[in-house]
Amino acid sequence: MSTDVEDQLAIIGRATGRLLATVTRFTDDDVRAPSNLPGWSRGHLVTHLARNADGLGNLLTWARTGVRTPMYASADARAEAVEAGAGRSAAQLRDDLAAAGDRWARAAAELPAAGWDVPVTLRVADPPMPARAQLGARLQEVEVHHVDLGAGYGFDQSPDEVLGPVIGYTVMALKNRPAVASFTLVATDLGRSWTVSPAGRQPVRQIPVVNGPGADLLSWLVERGRPASLTTADGADLPTLPSWG
Repeated sequence: MSTDVEDQLAIIGRATGRLLATVTRFTDDDVRAPSNLPGWSRGHLVTHLARNADGLGNLLTWARTGVRTPMYASADARAEAVEAGAGRSAAQLRDDLAAAGDRWARAAAELPAAGWDVPVTLRVADPPMPARAQLGARLQEVEVHHVDLGAGYGFDQSPDEVLGPVIGYTVMALKNRPAVASFTLVATDLGRSWTVSPAGRQPVRQIPVVNGPGADLLSWLVERGRPASLTTADGADLPTLPSWG
């Protein structure tokens, strides 16, 4: 396992620890309360996070064996699993989330170095990408859905070691979304920038530049808000983002 993969797994482990600390405080009433995602309780969201870890584990199997192993048997099976697990007790939900995260982390730690370069498909509609892309995918799931629990954790509490990689992964994922426009992001507090452009096309010579704190850029990118702190270099409106739905 490369040092880079080890570092990313350590960051994911710390983010997962913060998520579990929040979930551990939940009572049975808390997990039945609505999350910030329409139509989903916190129980739905915690179950989704656990099944996401198992689904990514399937991709690790694909990368290790070379045998195509999708994340989920089908979209219906994915939805049914979330619905089936949503009504469990707070303790059951917490234990499931912890166990699924541990299974994924162990499988990732044991994947041979060459396995991280094996092409797999994270989303059915997306082109294949190296298995290492799931490191960013898992970190994004953990951090964004931690905020979605609506339990007092916000992107303003996300460490810099998380914000940079999650913004980077989100930018990569956006490039494969339909009708995405070209624009540049500048995280004024992180000293980093990223350019979004449609896959297979070079960005046009002059494109919008969106400036703001990393936490607010991420909130906007994943459609969790439109912070007033975000500005464009020429004062124009923010670019239109494709839907993640």
